[in-house]
Order: sequence, then C-alpha cells, then structure tokens
Amino acid sequence: MRNIFMLSLLLIMSSTLFAQDYMGVIAKQSCDCIENMPELTDQEELNMKLGLCMIEACWAYKDELKRDYGIDMDRIDVEGEKLGRIIGVKIALTCPELMMKISRMVSGESGEKESFSIKGTITKVEDDFFVVFSLKDESGKVSKYYWLTFFDSDMELTGDYKNTKGKNVIIDYEIMELFDPKIEQYRPFNVIIGMTFNN
Repeated sequence: MRNIFMLSLLLIMSSTLFAQDYMGVIAKQSCDCIENMPELTDQEELNMKLGLCMIEACWAYKDELKRDYGIDMDRIDVEGEKLGRIIGVKIALTCPELMMKISRMVSGESGEKESFSIKGTITKVEDDFFVVFSLKDESGKVSKYYWLTFFDSDMELTGDYKNTKGKNVIIDYEIMELFDPKIEQYRPFNVIIGMTFNN
C-alpha cells in the first residue's frame, strides 16, 4: 500500500515538474522569437507578430495547455486573449529586457527614453517576482520603483538589497508601460536604471 502511495506521489510530482518545464520552454522560445523581431511602430502589426511568436511556441504543447489551463489552441481566435495573459507573465519573468523593448514599441517610442531622478528614504523592500523598493520622497509621498534589469549602484545590492530599508538614496529611473496581469492591461512602472546611497 505504501509503495502505491509513493508511486502516486512521484507521478503527481513529475507531472507538476513537467508542467513547469514546458511553460519554461514556451517562454524561452517566445523570448527568442521576440528578440529577432524588428522594431515596429504599427500597433496592429506588432500585436500580430507578438501573437505569432506565442502561438508558434505553444503549438507543440497544445494538449498540455488544454489540460492544465483549458486553452484550446484549435480555437485560438477565441482563446488568444487568455493565452496572451498566461504566457505574457511567463515571458515577463523570463526576459524582462525584451518586455521593455515591447513596451517601447507599444508606446511608439524608439531610441533613448526620458529618465528621472528622485531622492528619498527606502521604506519597504518587496521581493516577489522582482525586487520593488518603496521610496518616501522629500514631500512625504511614497512611490514604488522596480528592479527589472542590471543598473549601476555604489553598493553591492545583489546579496544585500533587503538591508536597504531606512537608507537615503537617489534613484534614477525610467517610466515604462508594462503589462499588469492583475488588471489585464498596460500601465506605467518606475523602472530603476541607477541607485546612489546618500547616507
């Protein structure tokens, strides 16, 4: 009886690991496809090419997607939005820099983005998918700043970012339109491009 229980547990664990594994493959293939896309300014063409990248990456896993997420790839004209929400989150976690490229194209921008600086005190540090610093500025307003990619800092943050609460900093950042799956639309995020400690 115990052997049957252990076998069942192993099967459940292996199917869960496989589910996680195939989603990682889909995200990686989608990222590779997006990376090879030219810069597009036409919104309709951009959406079409992004959709094709995701569909091509997902097609080999149509049975798994139907089983695990209820997405029928044979009805992609109806299921496309749901697929985009699920895969979009995975892509954002797998290749955040590419998501910024897409954000630039969506907002119709090319080249350098406008950057800003703000001075204040870090009041909170969150680390769910990305590290998020809450900063209280000199007027008392608290805003969130997202660590998505490498940036220059005068402190080694990789292993020590949790100890930044209460420190005075200057944050350089860009405002980027990124997809927020909680509200199912794009919204502005303050993305950190530099941080200087002012203690």
